[in-house]
Amino acid sequence: MYSGSGSYLQGSSLVIDGTEEDAVCLMSEGRVSIHGSHLFSGSGYSVRCDAYFHDEIHQDLTNNYWGTTESDSIAAKIRDGNDDPSIHSIVDFLPFSDIPLPAKASSLGSAKAMWR
Repeated sequence: MYSGSGSYLQGSSLVIDGTEEDAVCLMSEGRVSIHGSHLFSGSGYSVRCDAYFHDEIHQDLTNNYWGTTESDSIAAKIRDGNDDPSIHSIVDFLPFSDIPLPAKASSLGSAKAMWR
């Protein structure tokens, strides 16, 4: 998923898994609020923030299941202002769920159908 140029992405009960790139990418003042979801990454980051230049923005990814109970492991799969101070975006992931949450897996096609 991608949120950029001032857009706002909000979701719940999502399953994001098996990505070849970053699972959630935030750029240029994009904002996100995701709760009650499963956020896993494949080879990339679970969440990657890039190119934030103005005031610090906090991304709300609290109360999600990340596939681990170790906060350090979760933080290692997130690239934000904690990793590079020039990125003025911080991912808030605490508190997180240490057990899988009831989430519904569906395809991108079914999500697109909601707006037709």
